[in-house]
Amino acid sequence: MRRNMLNFVIDTLALLVMLAMVGTGLVIRYLLPPGSGGRGDGQGLELWNLGRHDWGDIHFWLAMCLIGLAVVHVALHWSWVCGMVRRCVPAGVETTDKPSGRTQNLWGLVFLFAIVLLVGGFIWLARARVISEPGEGGAGRSRYQGGRGTTSAPIVDVHPLGGDGRQLGGRRFHGSMTLREAADEAGVSVERVRELLSLPGNTPAEEHLGQLGRQYGFDMRKARTLLERLGAKGTDGNVGENQ
Repeated sequence: MRRNMLNFVIDTLALLVMLAMVGTGLVIRYLLPPGSGGRGDGQGLELWNLGRHDWGDIHFWLAMCLIGLAVVHVALHWSWVCGMVRRCVPAGVETTDKPSGRTQNLWGLVFLFAIVLLVGGFIWLARARVISEPGEGGAGRSRYQGGRGTTSAPIVDVHPLGGDGRQLGGRRFHGSMTLREAADEAGVSVERVRELLSLPGNTPAEEHLGQLGRQYGFDMRKARTLLERLGAKGTDGNVGENQ
Protein backbone atom coordinates (compact mmCIF):
# COMPACT_ATOMS: atom_id res chain seq x y z
CA MET A 1 0.00 0.00 0.00
CA ARG A 2 1.36 3.41 -0.97
CA ARG A 3 2.17 5.95 1.74
CA ASN A 4 -0.55 8.40 0.68
CA MET A 5 -3.18 5.69 0.64
CA LEU A 6 -2.07 4.46 4.08
CA ASN A 7 -2.35 7.99 5.46
CA PHE A 8 -5.83 8.29 3.98
CA VAL A 9 -6.96 4.99 5.52
CA ILE A 10 -5.61 5.87 8.99
CA ASP A 11 -7.13 9.35 8.93
CA THR A 12 -10.48 8.00 7.72
CA LEU A 13 -10.56 5.37 10.47
CA ALA A 14 -9.70 8.03 13.05
CA LEU A 15 -12.56 10.19 11.79
CA LEU A 16 -15.02 7.28 11.94
CA VAL A 17 -13.90 6.39 15.48
CA MET A 18 -14.32 10.01 16.60
CA LEU A 19 -17.82 10.12 15.12
CA ALA A 20 -18.63 6.85 16.90
CA MET A 21 -17.38 8.34 20.18
CA VAL A 22 -19.63 11.35 19.66
CA GLY A 23 -22.56 9.01 19.00
CA THR A 24 -21.97 6.84 22.06
CA GLY A 25 -21.47 9.95 24.19
CA LEU A 26 -24.84 11.32 23.08
CA VAL A 27 -26.47 7.95 23.79
CA ILE A 28 -25.05 7.88 27.32
CA ARG A 29 -25.90 11.52 27.99
CA TYR A 30 -29.39 11.82 26.52
CA LEU A 31 -30.90 8.44 25.57
CA LEU A 32 -29.69 6.40 28.57
CA PRO A 33 -29.14 8.97 31.33
CA PRO A 34 -28.08 8.11 34.90
CA GLY A 35 -30.74 6.04 36.66
CA SER A 36 -31.98 4.43 33.44
CA GLY A 37 -30.86 0.97 34.54
CA GLY A 38 -34.25 0.21 36.04
CA ARG A 39 -35.41 -0.32 39.61
CA GLY A 40 -37.60 -2.84 41.36
CA ASP A 41 -38.94 -4.84 38.46
CA GLY A 42 -35.75 -4.34 36.44
CA GLN A 43 -37.49 -2.64 33.52
CA GLY A 44 -34.56 -0.40 32.60
CA LEU A 45 -33.82 1.39 29.35
CA GLU A 46 -31.81 -0.36 26.65
CA LEU A 47 -30.74 0.50 23.14
CA TRP A 48 -30.20 -2.50 20.86
CA ASN A 49 -30.11 -4.78 23.93
CA LEU A 50 -27.34 -2.70 25.51
CA GLY A 51 -27.72 -0.72 28.72
CA ARG A 52 -26.04 2.50 29.82
CA HIS A 53 -22.95 0.78 31.21
CA ASP A 54 -22.56 -1.37 28.10
CA TRP A 55 -22.51 1.78 25.98
CA GLY A 56 -20.01 3.27 28.42
CA ASP A 57 -17.71 0.31 27.78
CA ILE A 58 -18.04 0.80 24.03
CA HIS A 59 -17.22 4.50 24.45
CA PHE A 60 -14.08 3.60 26.43
CA TRP A 61 -12.78 1.09 23.90
CA LEU A 62 -13.43 3.51 21.05
CA ALA A 63 -11.21 5.97 22.92
CA MET A 64 -8.51 3.29 23.16
CA CYS A 65 -8.80 2.66 19.41
CA LEU A 66 -8.45 6.38 18.76
CA ILE A 67 -5.26 6.49 20.83
CA GLY A 68 -3.87 3.58 18.81
CA LEU A 69 -4.70 5.32 15.53
CA ALA A 70 -3.11 8.53 16.82
CA VAL A 71 0.10 6.61 17.59
CA VAL A 72 0.15 5.17 14.07
CA HIS A 73 -0.54 8.64 12.63
CA VAL A 74 2.41 10.14 14.53
CA ALA A 75 4.64 7.27 13.42
CA LEU A 76 3.76 7.87 9.77
CA HIS A 77 4.57 11.58 10.15
CA TRP A 78 7.49 11.20 12.55
CA SER A 79 9.97 13.33 10.60
CA TRP A 80 7.45 16.14 10.21
CA VAL A 81 6.55 16.01 13.92
CA CYS A 82 10.20 16.15 14.96
CA GLY A 83 10.86 19.08 12.64
CA MET A 84 7.83 21.05 13.82
CA VAL A 85 8.71 20.51 17.49
CA ARG A 86 12.25 21.73 16.84
CA ARG A 87 10.97 24.83 15.06
CA CYS A 88 8.53 25.62 17.89
CA VAL A 89 11.42 25.84 20.38
CA PRO A 90 13.13 29.26 20.19
CA ALA A 91 16.60 27.75 20.49
CA GLY A 92 15.91 25.59 17.45
CA VAL A 93 15.12 28.55 15.21
CA GLU A 94 18.51 30.17 15.74
CA THR A 95 20.50 27.44 14.08
CA THR A 96 20.62 27.25 10.28
CA ASP A 97 22.40 23.91 10.07
CA LYS A 98 20.27 20.95 9.25
CA PRO A 99 20.07 18.79 12.37
CA SER A 100 21.24 15.20 12.31
CA GLY A 101 18.75 12.37 12.35
CA ARG A 102 19.59 11.64 15.97
CA THR A 103 18.96 15.25 17.00
CA GLN A 104 15.73 15.31 15.02
CA ASN A 105 14.49 12.16 16.76
CA LEU A 106 15.45 13.62 20.11
CA TRP A 107 13.02 16.51 19.60
CA GLY A 108 10.28 14.04 18.76
CA LEU A 109 10.99 12.03 21.90
CA VAL A 110 10.82 15.22 23.96
CA PHE A 111 7.37 15.88 22.45
CA LEU A 112 6.15 12.36 23.31
CA PHE A 113 7.60 12.59 26.82
CA ALA A 114 5.76 15.88 27.36
CA ILE A 115 2.46 14.24 26.35
CA VAL A 116 3.03 11.24 28.64
CA LEU A 117 3.97 13.59 31.48
CA LEU A 118 0.84 15.66 30.93
CA VAL A 119 -1.51 12.65 30.88
CA GLY A 120 0.26 10.95 33.78
CA GLY A 121 0.20 14.16 35.80
CA PHE A 122 -3.52 14.55 35.24
CA ILE A 123 -4.22 10.98 36.36
CA TRP A 124 -2.02 11.39 39.43
CA LEU A 125 -3.68 14.68 40.36
CA ALA A 126 -7.19 13.28 39.81
CA ARG A 127 -6.40 10.18 41.86
CA ALA A 128 -5.07 12.34 44.68
CA ARG A 129 -8.32 14.33 44.75
CA VAL A 130 -10.82 11.45 44.79
CA ILE A 131 -13.26 11.88 47.65
CA SER A 132 -15.84 9.67 49.28
CA GLU A 133 -19.28 11.05 49.99
CA PRO A 134 -21.03 9.08 52.74
CA GLY A 135 -24.73 8.38 52.35
CA GLU A 136 -27.47 9.95 54.38
CA GLY A 137 -26.50 10.30 58.02
CA GLY A 138 -22.78 10.00 57.22
CA ALA A 139 -20.14 11.96 59.06
CA GLY A 140 -19.17 14.04 56.05
CA ARG A 141 -16.68 13.78 53.22
CA SER A 142 -13.40 11.98 53.55
CA ARG A 143 -10.50 12.59 51.18
CA TYR A 144 -8.04 10.11 49.75
CA GLN A 145 -4.63 11.49 48.76
CA GLY A 146 -2.31 8.70 47.76
CA GLY A 147 -2.72 6.85 51.04
CA ARG A 148 -2.03 9.94 53.19
CA GLY A 149 -5.61 11.07 53.61
CA THR A 150 -8.19 10.24 56.22
CA THR A 151 -9.43 7.05 54.55
CA SER A 152 -7.79 3.70 55.18
CA ALA A 153 -7.99 2.63 51.51
CA PRO A 154 -8.40 4.34 48.15
CA ILE A 155 -11.95 4.95 47.05
CA VAL A 156 -12.17 3.46 43.57
CA ASP A 157 -15.84 2.60 43.30
CA VAL A 158 -17.45 4.50 40.46
CA HIS A 159 -20.17 2.04 39.59
CA PRO A 160 -23.33 1.32 41.59
CA LEU A 161 -22.68 -1.52 44.03
CA GLY A 162 -19.30 -2.26 42.52
CA GLY A 163 -15.64 -1.87 43.39
CA ASP A 164 -14.07 -2.26 46.80
CA GLY A 165 -17.03 -0.96 48.76
CA ARG A 166 -17.05 1.55 51.58
CA GLN A 167 -16.78 0.77 55.27
CA LEU A 168 -19.14 2.39 57.72
CA GLY A 169 -19.70 1.43 61.32
CA GLY A 170 -17.17 -1.41 61.09
CA ARG A 171 -19.01 -3.25 58.30
CA ARG A 172 -18.14 -3.45 54.62
CA PHE A 173 -20.64 -3.98 51.81
CA HIS A 174 -19.35 -4.22 48.26
CA GLY A 175 -20.34 -5.45 44.82
CA SER A 176 -18.59 -8.82 45.05
CA MET A 177 -20.84 -9.82 47.97
CA THR A 178 -23.77 -12.14 47.38
CA LEU A 179 -27.18 -11.43 48.84
CA ARG A 180 -26.59 -14.16 51.40
CA GLU A 181 -23.23 -12.69 52.44
CA ALA A 182 -24.74 -9.22 52.76
CA ALA A 183 -27.56 -10.64 54.89
CA ASP A 184 -25.09 -12.49 57.10
CA GLU A 185 -22.98 -9.35 57.46
CA ALA A 186 -26.04 -7.32 58.44
CA GLY A 187 -27.36 -10.10 60.68
CA VAL A 188 -30.73 -10.34 58.96
CA SER A 189 -32.52 -12.70 56.60
CA VAL A 190 -32.00 -12.78 52.84
CA GLU A 191 -35.69 -11.96 52.40
CA ARG A 192 -35.18 -8.76 54.40
CA VAL A 193 -32.30 -7.69 52.17
CA ARG A 194 -34.39 -8.38 49.07
CA GLU A 195 -37.17 -6.23 50.51
CA LEU A 196 -34.76 -3.46 51.46
CA LEU A 197 -33.24 -3.31 47.96
CA SER A 198 -36.60 -3.68 46.19
CA LEU A 199 -35.59 -6.98 44.57
CA PRO A 200 -38.02 -9.61 43.31
CA GLY A 201 -38.77 -12.34 45.84
CA ASN A 202 -37.24 -15.02 43.60
CA THR A 203 -33.85 -13.30 43.30
CA PRO A 204 -31.20 -16.01 43.98
CA ALA A 205 -29.40 -15.61 47.30
CA GLU A 206 -26.07 -16.32 45.60
CA GLU A 207 -26.47 -13.43 43.15
CA HIS A 208 -23.74 -10.79 43.51
CA LEU A 209 -24.74 -7.28 44.52
CA GLY A 210 -22.69 -5.74 41.71
CA GLN A 211 -24.60 -7.70 39.07
CA LEU A 212 -27.91 -6.85 40.71
CA GLY A 213 -26.88 -3.22 40.84
CA ARG A 214 -26.34 -3.17 37.08
CA GLN A 215 -29.64 -4.96 36.51
CA TYR A 216 -31.84 -2.99 38.87
CA GLY A 217 -30.05 0.36 38.93
CA PHE A 218 -29.15 0.60 42.62
CA ASP A 219 -27.92 3.87 44.04
CA MET A 220 -24.71 2.77 45.75
CA ARG A 221 -24.61 5.37 48.50
CA LYS A 222 -28.20 4.84 49.52
CA ALA A 223 -28.01 1.04 49.32
CA ARG A 224 -24.89 0.88 51.44
CA THR A 225 -26.31 3.32 53.95
CA LEU A 226 -29.48 1.24 54.30
CA LEU A 227 -27.49 -1.97 54.69
CA GLU A 228 -25.27 -0.35 57.30
CA ARG A 229 -28.28 0.89 59.25
CA LEU A 230 -29.92 -2.50 58.93
CA GLY A 231 -26.79 -4.15 60.29
CA ALA A 232 -26.42 -1.62 63.09
CA LYS A 233 -30.01 -2.28 64.15
CA GLY A 234 -29.35 -6.01 64.08
CA THR A 235 -33.01 -6.93 63.55
CA ASP A 236 -35.56 -7.58 60.87
CA GLY A 237 -37.36 -4.40 61.84
CA ASN A 238 -38.13 -1.69 59.33
CA VAL A 239 -35.11 0.29 58.16
CA GLY A 240 -35.08 2.97 55.52
CA GLU A 241 -38.59 2.61 54.23
CA ASN A 242 -38.95 6.36 54.50
CA GLN A 243 -35.61 7.11 52.81
